[in-house]
Amino acid sequence: LLAGGTTVPVQNSWLAVVGNGRLFGVPYLVVITAVFVIVMHYILSQTRFGQHNYAIGANVQAARRAGIDIRDHILRLYVLSAMCAGLGGALYAARFTAGAAQAGEPLLLDSVAAVVIGGASLFGGSGTIFGTVA
Repeated sequence: LLAGGTTVPVQNSWLAVVGNGRLFGVPYLVVITAVFVIVMHYILSQTRFGQHNYAIGANVQAARRAGIDIRDHILRLYVLSAMCAGLGGALYAARFTAGAAQAGEPLLLDSVAAVVIGGASLFGGSGTIFGTVA
């Protein structure tokens, strides 16, 4: 809304360094993404939040009867999704030193395909972040 659908250039030298710089030969974006994947894997596999996530995906009624507050958990998932989208947008802006609202549209089908090929079920309850990334 603010940009009127146009690409907005980013004039921040620090962001350009993060987007195009390297750490021991590895791009910063790869390092940031790897850290994010490892943290999310830990959250999804080792915390109550992650276990509730898989339980709700497998069977909403059983999860509700097990005492999981479905509405609250789904709200938290939407917040987490928004944070992931924000991180993705920031990484995109860092890489191309510009931001565009429609930048990810061509990648939607590829993203769904990556998740399904990675082993996640479209009907919930299975899949891992490593399967999706690999």
